[in-house]
Amino acid sequence: MTYFTLLIALISILFGVLLGWILGLGTRRRLKHSVRFLQTLITHTPVGLFYQDIEGNAAPFTSHTLSLFFNLKSPAKWSNLLKNFDLNDAEKLNLSFRSLRKNGTPFSLTLPTLDKSFHFIISGYPISTPRQKGVFVVFQDVSQFAHKLQLSTLIEHHKNILATAIENLPFPLFIRDTKGLAFFANNAVNQEKTNTLNDLSWLSIPFQAEKELYTLTYGQETKTEEELALILQNMLTAQRRLCEALPCAVCLFNSVGQMLACSQAFADLWHLDKKWIKTEPSYEDYWDAIQDNGLLSRVADFANYKKQQRENFARLSSTNEIFLYLPNGKIVRRMLIPYVQGSVILLDEDQTKK
Repeated sequence: MTYFTLLIALISILFGVLLGWILGLGTRRRLKHSVRFLQTLITHTPVGLFYQDIEGNAAPFTSHTLSLFFNLKSPAKWSNLLKNFDLNDAEKLNLSFRSLRKNGTPFSLTLPTLDKSFHFIISGYPISTPRQKGVFVVFQDVSQFAHKLQLSTLIEHHKNILATAIENLPFPLFIRDTKGLAFFANNAVNQEKTNTLNDLSWLSIPFQAEKELYTLTYGQETKTEEELALILQNMLTAQRRLCEALPCAVCLFNSVGQMLACSQAFADLWHLDKKWIKTEPSYEDYWDAIQDNGLLSRVADFANYKKQQRENFARLSSTNEIFLYLPNGKIVRRMLIPYVQGSVILLDEDQTKK
């Protein structure tokens, strides 16, 4: 009876081992299937992937897409990737990669390749599991957006130059919002004493930015008649330069209807030639020019139309708004703003895409 019981126990153990081996075999098959699926997924992902463990014991992983980007054989070393960038960019990228491996510091850089055939957003991340620690670098191709990125950087650079210039103008200057609150004052304001600021004569220029109307106010000292004439000339020069530098489409006409200055955005909007602008054309000449450029809908009596526009210009006593519908489909919102000594500011905004 004892031998029979022992035999039954042995058979049970063997059966359990056999069952465990069969179940384990199925689990291994499922794991292998999952691994193959994950490898296929990584191979076909549209971004380039690079992985390396921190200890450097295992060979680095290079995805199929990354190998195609740089014509590499997988697996490729990190140094092989750096050869595709110029010395400065390669050093910048390598320093970021070292900091990622040493300190686990993530990074993100936008870099062109040495031959400018690709522009990448390169992002690095630390990865940690109970058994392994490594770093993961993603190469995202943004070549089709590279010109937009460069344009954005250039615009930001020009904005910084303009802001620095305004900051260092030799006369006090404020910028106020629609509520009349000053949120910007240049260095000259802080250098002047309060009683000196009260003795200045102040002039204001309205302008539009981000769909909001602001006022630029600056002060000039009261001088003798000769000095005032010189100040007036300098003020007109400053106004012209400021008008030309503004990023919106703005134009300044004097009281008799001569164009004193306009921004590049205004000239581009109405296809005006720089040499022609310097001749200080009249308000009527401006309407003739944009009609000749095909930017004005034809009217039966154009002479009477120009006369009406000039009369509206002369009678302007408060800010007026009109809409111009151009033959090319553009819709321009124009604000006519009365300015000092009977002059008028035209502020145009393209409303076509809004």
